[in-house]
Amino acid sequence: MKEEFSPEGVSALFEQSSRLIHGLGFAEGLTPAQWSAMRYFASAPPFSRTMANLARFQGLTLAPVTRTVRTLSEKGLLERRPNPRSKKADLVILTPAGKQLLKKDPRFQLTEIIAKLSFEDRAAMTGMMRVILDGLLELGLPQLDEELLNDLY
Repeated sequence: MKEEFSPEGVSALFEQSSRLIHGLGFAEGLTPAQWSAMRYFASAPPFSRTMANLARFQGLTLAPVTRTVRTLSEKGLLERRPNPRSKKADLVILTPAGKQLLKKDPRFQLTEIIAKLSFEDRAAMTGMMRVILDGLLELGLPQLDEELLNDLY
């Protein structure tokens, strides 16, 4: 058994927590990627609500984002509208049904758990999570758009 506070032990706890959090995202007939897209289009600044910006935010290519948006549109949760700033990049908005479904976002379960932490613990956790995220990005993983990340969180 790994020592609980060793880097290996903390890494194992973090990995297991990540898997469980990811598993929460399979809810209400959506996948974690679809929930993430819904959250993005609900909270991004209005003119950032394009598929290209979602792809940059998630560190993905446009193809999987296009499939996700198409699926959510077919479900009646998103719709594309002309973008007054660009003829190439439609704006993507939540439909009334999408806004209603987002009220059942499974991430609220995690939020409730975190809300039980003291302010000091949440502040410490935020700092630690930023160090971990920065370290993962330094490994050469897909680059997330930091400006978009800061706009949302």
